[in-house]
Amino acid sequence: MSLFSQFQTGFLLVLFLLGILSQPAMAANPTKNCHCFNNRVYNPSKKFSSDGYILTTTTNSFLSTTFNIHKRNIVMMKMQGGVLADDLLLGLYTASLAAEDLNVLLDQRSRGRDWKTILIQPKIAAAVKHDTILSQIVTGISIEEGAKRVTDRLLSNFFSTDQKTLTHLRQSNLNSKEITLLFTLSAKSSIDVKQLVDLILKQGLSYSEVAYNLGFQPGDMKTIIYELTTSRPNS
Repeated sequence: MSLFSQFQTGFLLVLFLLGILSQPAMAANPTKNCHCFNNRVYNPSKKFSSDGYILTTTTNSFLSTTFNIHKRNIVMMKMQGGVLADDLLLGLYTASLAAEDLNVLLDQRSRGRDWKTILIQPKIAAAVKHDTILSQIVTGISIEEGAKRVTDRLLSNFFSTDQKTLTHLRQSNLNSKEITLLFTLSAKSSIDVKQLVDLILKQGLSYSEVAYNLGFQPGDMKTIIYELTTSRPNS
């Protein structure tokens, strides 16, 4: 190779490396928004370390079986698509009622449309008219409140629980992920959900610790949700 060719090759290599280094931070770190969990097994010495995972995987598994969507798709929409939890829930719920494509709804949200604008579209409005929660979103309740009400309805249907119990849990400042996990553990263990709440709020146990004491690891939740689904009378 001539001296000129060596110089040309070296120069192009430098330009290539500079191009890589000058890429935006997101390109250099594609998992920046990734909700990854390093602690997926209960550790008694760090009893809260796997709570994030057990809460998230239970909720994702619940949504997966409720709306007949692969759990991996849910995870990828959150991790790579940057879809917010409330938007995903309302998207899944609306799509199931209005026979609309979930991706179409989420694409509209990503382009800045609010849910009220989406829900009053002619193709969706008819379904909205017959659903109390979506109608309430159109008339003014917040997206956060709407998502809570959707979650409570799904939990009530799946676990055959009453609104009084759900209201009590909400008033105890438990969020949707926590309530979903507690009902799942209660259904699997036959221990009243209020007793499990006391273990968390009064005795200071972690969610992973409660599950572990019942004989479950965080990674078991997907299977448990599936078992509960297939054991339901209408399954």
